Amino acid sequence: MRWVKVLKLSELPPGKCTNIFLGSMGIALANVNGGYYAADNRCPHDGGPLGMGEMDEEWIVCPYHGWAYSMKNGEFDNDRTRHMT
Repeated sequence: MRWVKVLKLSELPPGKCTNIFLGSMGIALANVNGGYYAADNRCPHDGGPLGMGEMDEEWIVCPYHGWAYSMKNGEFDNDRTRHMT
């Protein structure tokens, strides 16, 4: 496995997410209480850019329709009202 530096840890503070691209692959990166997680940047629901969404604790919220997924385990949270601000 080859490691690729994509950003400095200071560029992704706790509670934030971002999207990066490695070639044509989009990746959502998130800092959940100092733990760093990566996921496919495409929301399974409608292809929204997850890394451009907001974080709600461990949940990344898709900016298109508010669907939320755990960055820790990929679990889907079907209660969208829980993540509304």
